[in-house]
Amino acid sequence: MNLTFTRRAFASRFASVLSALGITAAVLPNRALAQSSSPQSESGIRKLNSEGKPGSDKDVIMPVIVHNGLIYVSGQGAHDSRDSKEWTIESHTSMVMDKIKKHVEVGGGTVDSILQLNVFLVKI
Repeated sequence: MNLTFTRRAFASRFASVLSALGITAAVLPNRALAQSSSPQSESGIRKLNSEGKPGSDKDVIMPVIVHNGLIYVSGQGAHDSRDSKEWTIESHTSMVMDKIKKHVEVGGGTVDSILQLNVFLVKI
């Protein structure tokens, strides 16, 4: 059993507890809260595309959704156009993490404000 104590481990456990209690947005620093100024912000939900432009109410799936100051990013894939023999886990991981960073910033946050990030690895 690994008993190392780090700030990152503490923060992730603490964030999980706060999220479970439903009080995450209340304790986030101001820089982690997304700013809202679109018509959708009146309802508390903003749907944004990859460029940060608002989606319509008819759009079901959007890459970024901002709700009550929290930014939700949809699943991201590497979508590598190179030959599959050239694919590496390093290049795909970099592609996905760059996309996540871009989407979080589009929503008004920073990588430092990420509370939870799930990664699923699959061998194609």
